[in-house]
Amino acid sequence: MKILFVSPAADRSGSVTTILNYMQYAPTGKHEFGFFSRLEGKVPSYPEVPAFKEYTGGYSYRYLYNLSEAIYKGFTKRTFHADALVKAHQEFKPDLWYINTIAMPDYARLAVKLGVPYVVHVHELPQEYDFQSYDDFQFMLDNALVRLCASETVVENLADMGYEAVVMHGLINVENVKTKQDRMELRRELGIPTNAFVWLMSGAWSPRKGFDIMPQLLKHLPKDTYFIWMGSARKTAYTYYTERYVKTYHQNVIFLTEQADRYFDYFNCCDGFALTSREDSYPIVMREAAILGKPIVGFNSGGIMEFVKEGMGEFVEGFNIAEMAAAMHRVMTGETPVNVQALKTAITTELMHKQGKRWSDVLEKAMNPAPVASLV
Repeated sequence: MKILFVSPAADRSGSVTTILNYMQYAPTGKHEFGFFSRLEGKVPSYPEVPAFKEYTGGYSYRYLYNLSEAIYKGFTKRTFHADALVKAHQEFKPDLWYINTIAMPDYARLAVKLGVPYVVHVHELPQEYDFQSYDDFQFMLDNALVRLCASETVVENLADMGYEAVVMHGLINVENVKTKQDRMELRRELGIPTNAFVWLMSGAWSPRKGFDIMPQLLKHLPKDTYFIWMGSARKTAYTYYTERYVKTYHQNVIFLTEQADRYFDYFNCCDGFALTSREDSYPIVMREAAILGKPIVGFNSGGIMEFVKEGMGEFVEGFNIAEMAAAMHRVMTGETPVNVQALKTAITTELMHKQGKRWSDVLEKAMNPAPVASLV
């Protein structure tokens, strides 16, 4: 089967990483892959991922691009990036479009117009639905060949709307989770005392990821507790509030922007992972923490309850800051036992290959449904 993945961007985001990992762990030789990105850019390269055709819609946020595309759309009722997708389809000739987020309903309409079967992979939880059009969201879900969901929580959300869906957890490139620098050496480089307990969160500086929750948690923890936040930064009043909060209370916070080469080194120099998200369907960083043997504590914001088992940490119902801080403190003191082996074996290469086969089988079944027995 030839599958054309359709993505908003070609970057290191969770949805793109999910696509690359499906390519890696799907049964060898069973599929041919193409990748179309609406935004201009290039897909990150990983040696474990098989070769694939890459296409771009060339979309840009630049003013001149948007002006010229608005004029073009006014005359043709089309967009440059949609035309680019049609051209990619004509060249690659896929059997299936794999729309990897609900943020591209216009491509679902285009698929139906062209008579191309498509599946949609829903990573988002209801808070994100508010950014989508009522009619477009309905159209995308109604016409999908199959609706894949990042977690059981997302499946339940779709079931609440009357849709059948299949849980399809994103995979982790286990082979790529490698460290290069000694953790204590990096802690010294960062100015972190040897005996300090360090928590890490990786994600955008945003309300959904709970960036503002971090300093509130630290107010309830011992003064020598450290926190590293690693992720894409936006300079807004919201981030100003969080940064000033940290400064006002003299908290030990290290702000890092997005990392590539040293990502897992920073991750590994920490002692625990704190999932502060208000919504997170099945976060990749949570599972990367497990591979590195880091205990996980977080709000029950989505898929964490499906992943964190005994010995792996705790999740807290509701969004009570004091209760989450108390759970973090129990991990720090050993009151909540941590089984490093349980963490490291929760995600394995063998398990990823099994899930990659299941993913492939679900798509094959959707494209080739079993014939319905005649009642005559």
